[in-house]
Parts: sequence; structure tokens; C-alpha cells
Amino acid sequence: MSPPPLTSVLVVLRNDSVLGSLPHVVAAVSRCLDRSEELSLARACTIRSVRLLQRIWDRSATTSAAPPTDENEVEQDPFFWSPARFLRTDPHYYRAQFSRGLEEAARLEDVGMIHWLFAHFSGCVAGVQAVEAAASAGNLHILQLFLEYEHAERVRTGEGVQGDQANTNQVRWGGGDLAVAARNGHLDVVRWLYVHKGDAERDWGRFITSVVRTGDVAILTWLLDHGYGERQFVPPPSMDDAAWGGHLDMLQWLYGHGYVHHGSFALENAARNGHLKAVEWLVHRHPVGNATRALVAAAKANHLPVVRWLLEHNQGRGAKSAIHQAAIRGHLEVAQYIHAQGLPGLAGVSCGTMVHAAERRFLEVVKWLNVEFADDVSIDLYKDLRTVPLRMMHGGPATAMDAAARNGHFEVLKFLHGVGLAMGDGGCSRPMTTPDAMDGAAAGNYGDIVEWLGSHRSSGCTVAAMDNAATNGHLQMVKWLHENRTEGCTTAAIDGAARNGHLDVVKWLHHNRSEGCTTKAMDGAAGSGAFEVVQWLHCNRSEGCTTEAMNSAAGA
Repeated sequence: MSPPPLTSVLVVLRNDSVLGSLPHVVAAVSRCLDRSEELSLARACTIRSVRLLQRIWDRSATTSAAPPTDENEVEQDPFFWSPARFLRTDPHYYRAQFSRGLEEAARLEDVGMIHWLFAHFSGCVAGVQAVEAAASAGNLHILQLFLEYEHAERVRTGEGVQGDQANTNQVRWGGGDLAVAARNGHLDVVRWLYVHKGDAERDWGRFITSVVRTGDVAILTWLLDHGYGERQFVPPPSMDDAAWGGHLDMLQWLYGHGYVHHGSFALENAARNGHLKAVEWLVHRHPVGNATRALVAAAKANHLPVVRWLLEHNQGRGAKSAIHQAAIRGHLEVAQYIHAQGLPGLAGVSCGTMVHAAERRFLEVVKWLNVEFADDVSIDLYKDLRTVPLRMMHGGPATAMDAAARNGHFEVLKFLHGVGLAMGDGGCSRPMTTPDAMDGAAAGNYGDIVEWLGSHRSSGCTVAAMDNAATNGHLQMVKWLHENRTEGCTTAAIDGAARNGHLDVVKWLHHNRSEGCTTKAMDGAAGSGAFEVVQWLHCNRSEGCTTEAMNSAAGA
């Protein structure tokens, strides 16, 4: 069945008495302008138009063997494909569109769309995502509607109406439906699902975690009164989760009713999320948590009141990494407070602390670390990390100045440079740069830093500077390096620029440098869809490509 002409076409052609009176012309113009067939049904559901769904449905072909006519000539073209044509010719696609469409309708809370989908599809199973979407939004009416359709289908197939189960539509319940409803505070939905679909296969652990973390003691007691505790293989409510949400009344209830076997992370969870009252209660009433982990968690999250309270009550005094974790996240006040306690077990600053602080542009932290620890030989705050094997494994910056330079933090870089000039010969390393500083700054197109390094530091750069600048499309940086440095580049420059579609860089390197490129240039350009680069390389370079070019282009 062909859909009616577009309303816009009828309105426009109505002004032309000749064309408007010719049905085949109206139909042809409408087909030309109608893009609905290019939409999948599930995508169309997001537009919230049942009329659009009906139009796509009408355009969908029920058979590919229908003889072509003037009206369906395009649709019957064996080389013509569209989502609409595919909808009712492939059973897997058909069922997937029902499932995804129903999920979208539930998310949009569109009851009319849900009725339309159930009326037009048969033999489909909607994934649990549709139920989860309704539960997450707290839309009990839609969940009840799903259940009504389920009961209606059972009656239709089981009580005298011809048909079988294969022709019914079903909704899959369970999964994370209860969990998302509890997490979002839709307790009416939680109760309804538990009563009507409590036997569905679902993630019970995720559910009880959501219930406890919301802190609603009433819903927890309701669940326990309705048989949750008698279910097999379901986890009990835990103090860990209650502490995560900082719900003191939930903690007290669980403790008073004997749910104390899952509380070893309670103190850490409460500290991490800054729940001071919960921290105090746990230390006094349930002191089984790891106070060291708790202090580190609080320091990382910048919860100074929790840090202060723990240390004042002799908790977590062996948290060696606490200052480091606070400093590298820019939590200066926390780091200063912990350091001021003067406890040996808390002294965990290292050269890595300075590198991370510089890398993340925490200038005030960098200044504080320099004042407090630069003269400590045992720490060696400005140590060159190239001597540390683990650093080489993850490719991080070797020095604090390198970290600042390659991330564009000019103020941090200049401060550290000044520190190095002012330092005496006390046995500690000075702030230093390696070639990685200029290499990284060039890759990031930090021209002012590159020029400054060239005139103030002697570490220079490597071919990686121009290679990476070219790869990232920074033509002016490439030109500056070409004119002011002698390191040059490698074939990786054009290869990388081509791969990323930077034709202007490719052309400039071709005309001004002699390193050339490899087959990786055209292979990479083809794989990234840079057709103009592929054409230019074909006309101007002789390296050619490999079979990888076609393989990558096909997979792009």
C-alpha cells in the first residue's frame, strides 16, 4: 500500500490547475520529496509522530516479488535499499525495530505510540530496555499498559481465538528495572514491579544497592516483609551502601538488625563522599573499616572536615599517599593540613607529585611543593623520571617542566625555570627539561612555549616535534620548526598528516622537505575517508598504497 501524497505537495500543486489534476505527477513529486523511507522506524519514534510511523509502515514492502508499476518503480528497483523497504522483509530487523521503538516510546512516555506499535507488529519480543525506560521515568501507567497487553495476548492465544504464541508480542521484564526505579526514587514502581513481576530474572544486587543507597528505610522494610530475605541467591542489604549515601538512619537500622557482615568498606565509602556524621558514627559504633583507606579517599575528594576529624581522632595516621593524592588533584588546603600534622606516616610526597601537579596546571600546588620539599634529598622533588622503568611503560612526562610544556601551562613552566636558576648546589636535582618538552609543545601547537624553550632551554627537540605537529595539522608550527630548528622530520610527518586529512600540511611538506612519505600515507588517508588527500597523493607522489588502503576504506 502506497502512502498518500505529502500534504505540502498537495497544497503547492493545488495552485497549478494542470499539474494538480494529474495524480501521477502529484505522486511522483511526493515520492521525490518524501524522505521518510530513509528513517528506521525506531529512529522515527524519537520524532513522536504516529502519522510518520504509519507513513513508514505504508511504504514498507511486504514482498520483494511484487511486479513494478509506475507508482512503485523506484521501490521495486533491485538496487534500491531503504530502512522502510527492509522493515517487513527481514524478520530480525522487523523484531529489532519493534523492540527499539517500544523502548523509545516508553522513554518518551508516549502511550499513543505504544498502542500503534502493538497494533501493527506481531510475533515480537521487546527487550527489557523498554521496561527499564518506563521504570526509570517512574511511569507506572506504561508498565501497567505493558502488562495489560501481555494478558490480552495470552487470552487471545489461549482461549478459543485462532493463533499461536509465535504471533503474539511479548515484553521482557526484569534486568535493571527495579534498580533504576529505586535509584530514581519511584517507590510506587518498585512495589508494583516486585508484586506483579517479582519472579522475573533481574539484577538483584544492583537493585538492593540502589534501595540502600537512597536511604529509604521504609521501602527496605517493606521488601523484607514481602519475602526478599527468603529469596535464593540474592544479596542482603549492606552497610557499605548505606554509608555511600551517608544515610545515618539506614546505617543504624542495618546495624540494629544484624546486617553487619557487609560493612568493611563503609568507613571508606562515607569518607569518600564527605558524610562526616556517618564517619563519626562508624568510628564509634562499627570500627571495622580501614581508616587509612578512608583518609586517602577523603583527601582525594577534597573533604577537609572528614580529613581533620579522622586525624584528630587518631584515625588513618598511616595514610602515606594522602598528601600526594590531594596535591595532584589541586586540593591544596587538604594537602597543607595533612602535612602540618607532622606525622611520619603521612609523608608520601615524591617527584611524581610535582610532575602530576605541573601536568594539571596546579600552579599554587607547585609553588607549595617547591617551598616545602625542594630541599629534601630523600624526596628529590625534581628527579628525572627517565630512570624509572615504570614511567617509560605508560609514556608519561619525565620531568615537571616537560609536563608543563607539553600541556601548554606556560606560567608553571616559567616558574619552574626560575626555581632552577635560583637553586644552589645542595645535592637535590634542579627543575629540568628534556627534548620531550619541545616535542610535546609542538604537538599541541603551543607556539609561544616552543619559541621560549628554544631561547631559554638547551634541551632542544627531536624529529618527533615536526612529525607530531604535522600529524596534528599545525602548519604554522611545522614552518617555524623548519625555519628555526635543525632536527627536521621523518616520513611520519606526511604519513600522519595524510592520515588525518591535513592536505595543506601534506602539500607544504612535499614542496619544502625531502623526507617524503611511505605507503602509510595513502593507506591512512583512505582509511580515514580523506578522498582529496588520496587523489593528491596519487597524482603527486610515487609511493602508492597497499591492500590496506582498500580494506581500511571499506571498513571506514
